[in-house]
Amino acid sequence: MNLILRLFFCVLFLGFCLYSFIDLQNEVTEMRIKLPKLAKEMKAIEEENGRLKYEIEQFENPEHLMQLARTPQFSHLKHPLLKEIISAEQGVALVLPSSPAQQPSSVKPRLSLAAKLNDDR
Repeated sequence: MNLILRLFFCVLFLGFCLYSFIDLQNEVTEMRIKLPKLAKEMKAIEEENGRLKYEIEQFENPEHLMQLARTPQFSHLKHPLLKEIISAEQGVALVLPSSPAQQPSSVKPRLSLAAKLNDDR
C-alpha cells in the first residue's frame, strides 16, 4: 500500500511538472505570435514620428516664419530695434558681491533679450 501511495504522488508530481512546462511553452508561443504585430506597430509609430519631425522642421523654417509674419494675422508684430535689445553676460548673477573685484572678461554675451522701453512716464 505504501508503494502504491508513493507511486501515485510521483505520478501526480510528474503531471504537475509536465502541466507547468506546457503552460510555460504556451505563454512563449503566445508572445512569439504577438511579437510581429508589436514590431509592425512600432515601425508605424517611428515612421509617424519621422513625418511629424519633418512637419515641425518645415513649420519652424525661417522662410516659413517670415511668410507668416507677413500675413494679416501677425501684421501687428514687429522686429525689435537695436536700442530695445538688452544683452546680459551669462553667469553675471552668479558672481558674489563679497568676492574680490575681477577684471571684466572678454567673453561676448550669449543671451540677448528684447524689451520695449517706455519713454512716456
